[in-house]
Amino acid sequence: MNILLLGKNSSITDTVKEMLQSIDGWSVSFNVELSPFPPSLSSEPSEYDVLVANLEDFNTSPIPFIKEINNRYPKTPLLIIHSYNNKKLIIPMLTAGAMGYIQNEMSEDDLFKAVRNTSKNQEILIADYT
Repeated sequence: MNILLLGKNSSITDTVKEMLQSIDGWSVSFNVELSPFPPSLSSEPSEYDVLVANLEDFNTSPIPFIKEINNRYPKTPLLIIHSYNNKKLIIPMLTAGAMGYIQNEMSEDDLFKAVRNTSKNQEILIADYT
């Protein structure tokens, strides 16, 4: 599976990268910053099976980032990592175009499940939400 990990360089992003790279057959590319984005692949099939975006470290709403990612990679499913645990904050991210959401304090097994499901265009939400 080819994965593009997006986000700022942080302990969360580094941990996610290490977890994903531990799976045989999974290739992880990493873009340290969300801006500028890698070149758009919207006119041709994406080389990635899934996009994983850590949007925790931005001091702004994640919604514009989700929309921009989807504009750049409209055919590639998107999994968001964030700390939100309130459903009223999570649902807008899914509505904006994310296929999945996982809270940043996830287990390895939850992360692997979320990536697999998202790559198959199956919606998934893993969070202790209120």
